[in-house]
Amino acid sequence: MVIDLFGAESEFARDFAPLGPRFRFADGAVAMVYARQRVTSLPVAARTLRRMQAAIGARPGGQSPWLVFDRGIPAAVERDEGGQEAVTARPGPRDGAPATTFVWLGPGSRNRAAATLSTAPDPPARPLNVRGRIAFRDPGCQGVTFRFSRIDRAGELTPLGETVHRPGQPEEFLVTLPRRPSGGFLFEIVRLAGDDSAAPCTLTVTGLAVERADGR
Repeated sequence: MVIDLFGAESEFARDFAPLGPRFRFADGAVAMVYARQRVTSLPVAARTLRRMQAAIGARPGGQSPWLVFDRGIPAAVERDEGGQEAVTARPGPRDGAPATTFVWLGPGSRNRAAATLSTAPDPPARPLNVRGRIAFRDPGCQGVTFRFSRIDRAGELTPLGETVHRPGQPEEFLVTLPRRPSGGFLFEIVRLAGDDSAAPCTLTVTGLAVERADGR
């Protein structure tokens, strides 16, 4: 898979350049070192992820269904001893880069059809709930907006829903997306409208879960 991603025809490889000589090993293998030249665009990243998913196959059920999709701002996904998901991040600007974006890949190997970030037409509308508990770590934070969207092959985002959270409000949140995407969806954390401050705003979302709104 790595060889294919850095092949001459790969759009992902265009964001990198080879460094130094090739390293040849006794068994005939050759190693090369690449340096990133620019940030990979969202459309290319999405297509590369689909390509990797198709080649690798179903994701083992023990892995997290959440993935940090844009590392322009430091963020992390963790799983606690009870098996619950948690993300720690700082919000990105409302428009432009860098971004704080996660992708929900769907269920694990028990449901291969739902495990790939897809551009196929959505199935019949079935509301999807996203729930969790939010904790603000910095006292100067004004709040954040959670955005949920689907991405197509051209990199265009289709909004699925959003919600605003401020310090002092109940920690628990529940967002109902109007319909379940046929594959995964993007989860973006951005600053509130009109918040142009440079104040730090680290937050943690624990118990992050995705489930069908009808409970099935």
